[in-house]
Amino acid sequence: MSESVKQANKTRAQKAREAHEKASKQRKNDQQTIKAAYLSGKGDLIIEDLLVKIPLWQKLHLKVAQDGVGIRPTGFKLTNGEQEVENIYLTPDQRASHLDKSAGLQEILDYIERQTTVPKPDIKPKSKQKAV
Repeated sequence: MSESVKQANKTRAQKAREAHEKASKQRKNDQQTIKAAYLSGKGDLIIEDLLVKIPLWQKLHLKVAQDGVGIRPTGFKLTNGEQEVENIYLTPDQRASHLDKSAGLQEILDYIERQTTVPKPDIKPKSKQKAV
């Protein structure tokens, strides 16, 4: 290879590395900004509401998956004015889908908890060196 081709390849590699480092730095800054927003809004009603309701939705999906039975409104009213509902029996695929929904909700809950938790500083004990 000629010297100019080697120089062009080196320059191309340097540009790619610089672009990668710039993108990595931007992702890290974005992550820190998002975490700061969560920490500043820890008392925010939206986050508190989600932290309360997500476990309830998880329990609902787990219960439906375990029972294999659910209900849905038919759109008609009963004589006492209440909504008429009908039982639905779930297939194994539908039951698995409810388990997947519960797992997805757990991921969201874990993400919110990670973002709203202030990391504790690592305190490493000093190692004692033995005299030889």
